[in-house]
Amino acid sequence: MSQLFRKYKKGDKETCLEIFDSNCPKYFATSERKDFSEWLGGEQAKDYYLILDGETTVGCGGIFIDEKSKEVGLAWGMIRSDYHGLGYGSSLLKFRLDLLRTLPPEFMKVVRTSQHTVHFFEKHGFLQIKNVKDGWGPGLDKIEMILADH
Repeated sequence: MSQLFRKYKKGDKETCLEIFDSNCPKYFATSERKDFSEWLGGEQAKDYYLILDGETTVGCGGIFIDEKSKEVGLAWGMIRSDYHGLGYGSSLLKFRLDLLRTLPPEFMKVVRTSQHTVHFFEKHGFLQIKNVKDGWGPGLDKIEMILADH
């Protein structure tokens, strides 16, 4: 696995949407596709990255900064479904956590995920603080977590 991270560019949008589609409906509600597409076209995508193995884009994910709520966190992280279980998700998470740790330490570090990935984030130091049944859509709970080393 020879990984490379690079900043997202507008021309990467379709590739990121294909990665999103490969993770539906288990990890993302199909109704979230529009939100993700709009997010990729906005200012917040300035802190979004692709993870590549050679010439193949295997995943994408970013961070967000919310000055108002004093939160920083993980945004729209995903690995192409045919690359799950190969360590790319852990690499992408470590890369993004390193970015978060450069931000103001008083900001709470958060992730909002589902029941299907909560244990992955727990293994990496996140603690569950809220669980909303069907919060992302039918059968997809919204789980809010904070990084324990905050």
